[in-house]
Amino acid sequence: MRGTEQPQSRRVGQQKTTPVIVPLSNPGLIVTPDLSGVTEGDEMYLICGVEGSPPVTFKWYQSGNVQPLFTTSTQSSASQQIKGVGNEHSGTYYCKAINYASMVQSQPVTVDVKMATWKKCLIVACCLLVVAVLVLACVLLYNSKRGKRENTTELSV
Repeated sequence: MRGTEQPQSRRVGQQKTTPVIVPLSNPGLIVTPDLSGVTEGDEMYLICGVEGSPPVTFKWYQSGNVQPLFTTSTQSSASQQIKGVGNEHSGTYYCKAINYASMVQSQPVTVDVKMATWKKCLIVACCLLVVAVLVLACVLLYNSKRGKRENTTELSV
């Protein structure tokens, strides 16, 4: 027996450990701010989470796009930020999570980006201005016709 070899009895007692890869489950996609509060110009976060063995690769999609919007690898959840949200960000989103054992997809989440408050105020102000101009024009027109009628009745008397 050579000095580097271990006796047979010692080798039998040693065990090999094989890592167990747990398939992914319970995928979820959360959007913040709340779906009812996504407004133009805001920041929007897409947060995807799963249960299962890491590492996990997350991919976010917007319906209608074949290519993922974002891809990242992490442990069990990941988020992506979209700055300066606009109307083009309205739509349905979902995420896919992939590990060595499986691939899962979240339920779709529909985002409806609302018009910015300042735009709503500007539209209201413009409408009020148009109404005020129309009222003023009607009053001036009425007064000018009334004045002509009074002048013609005074001349005939």
